[in-house]
Amino acid sequence: MFKNTLLVITLCFSFSTLTMAEPLTTSSNITSINNIDNNAETQFITVEQLQAKLSNKESIVILDLRGGDYDSSPTKIKGATRIAPADLEKHLTDLPKDKIIVTYCSCPTDGGAIAGAQTLMKNGFKQVFVLKGGWKAWNTANGALENK
Repeated sequence: MFKNTLLVITLCFSFSTLTMAEPLTTSSNITSINNIDNNAETQFITVEQLQAKLSNKESIVILDLRGGDYDSSPTKIKGATRIAPADLEKHLTDLPKDKIIVTYCSCPTDGGAIAGAQTLMKNGFKQVFVLKGGWKAWNTANGALENK
């Protein structure tokens, strides 16, 4: 657990430099960065893109990977499944590999969601996206919420 927490903290600080320094490359209006550990790409999806997919009734699994601040919030993204970041690996067999999975967190650099997406990709999940801007961006756009 300490290793996972340290990884999330490190990613939050590491990606802040990258995201502030220069724009990320784009492909089909979804931005991506290279994962240094295994050369997989972490792909981002915007709030608007996710809302469009949900409006079109696409089959999407949304994972709420917020850290400790999850407990202080009365809501989550509508339809999201809560998995504590430290428990993600325990739940891999519960997740469908044939659906789009979107991760989000409340880290200002999306570090927790990126770490979760990378864990999923390392375990054979192919359609994994990080919600760009995460919880804050969703709330700013007045995205649909539900009580936990």
